This record gives sequence, structure tokens and C-alpha cells, in this order.
Amino acid sequence: MSQEKNNSSHHEPRYFGTGFENRANYYPAKTKSSVFEARKINNVLFFLIVVFGIFYIYSINILTVDGFHLQELKDKVDSLAEQNKEMELEVSSLESNGNLRDQAKNLDMIAMGSNIEYIVIKNEIARR
Repeated sequence: MSQEKNNSSHHEPRYFGTGFENRANYYPAKTKSSVFEARKINNVLFFLIVVFGIFYIYSINILTVDGFHLQELKDKVDSLAEQNKEMELEVSSLESNGNLRDQAKNLDMIAMGSNIEYIVIKNEIARR
């Protein structure tokens, strides 16, 4: 009777004719080599995650620095384009007829008339 009570209080599922009557066959025992391999795989995965994490942070840092440098260069291009426009305006104002006439008066130059005479020098030595 005591065996019947033990069997009735024990509620293990029964697997009829499947070969899984014994739980030891269903759950294989862990060996030292399988635990070691799992730990080794976990260490390798952790190492790869750390390496890729560092690479990701480094690449984001490089991209950020390059972005700031690119923005500085764009600002410099805009500044130089503005200076170029200002200089072109200054050149065009300095080359205007009114400005050239004023500069000629300041240098005590006289206005040229419509009578232009050319001086022709005949050199006998140069003709040979």
C-alpha cells in the first residue's frame, strides 16, 4: 500500500511507447564541455558586441566632427562669395567713366581732342 500511495502522489506524465518514459532521456545531462562551450560562445559574443559598440561610437564621433568641419567650410565659402561680390562692385565703380575722369583731373591730365597726330620716325639704319 505504501508503494501505491507513493505512485499515486507522484504526478509524472507517462509517455506510452515513445521512448521518453525516463526523464533522464528527455533532458540530457549537462557536461563540463557543453557548459564550457556555452561560456566560450557568450564571451565571444560579448567581445564582439563591445568591439562593434566602440566602432559605432568612434564612427559617430568622426561623422559629427566631419559635419562640423563641413559646416565651417560652407560658412567660409559664403563669406568669400560675399567678399567677392563686394570687390566686384568696387572694381566696377572704380572703372566707371565718371570716376576715371575725376582721377584724370586729380592727376592734372588734359582732355584729348579729336585731332590726333602720329609721329613717324624714319631711321635709315632700321630699314636695312
